Amino acid sequence: MKKSLVFFATVAFALVMLYSCNNGAKTEESESDSPFVKGQWTLNFFGEVTTYQFNGDMTGKFISSKDGDSYDFTYETTADSIFFTNVADKSVKRYAYTFINDDKLRFNWPGNNMVYDRVSRK
Repeated sequence: MKKSLVFFATVAFALVMLYSCNNGAKTEESESDSPFVKGQWTLNFFGEVTTYQFNGDMTGKFISSKDGDSYDFTYETTADSIFFTNVADKSVKRYAYTFINDDKLRFNWPGNNMVYDRVSRK
């Protein structure tokens, strides 16, 4: 009886450990399901066009028509935030985001809650 109890406790412990080790792991498939992968999001605010291009390899480009400003970045996402790292100067920006639907993305930061539209790349 004691051996059976030890055996079942060992099996239960092993299953819990296997579940917890794999529970938070990202797979290539889940990474490709990210809404930012290979997406282009554009905002036209009274003629000033701002675009974020997200590539599947976690790189991207910011483009603004305001003063011709653009820069390359890398990015990481969490459930509700995106972190941009400027490739040139290594500065990091964090924005909260929410999806309104598959084609509308809202970046939220103090004083600014702009909605970007998903567009096809040109």
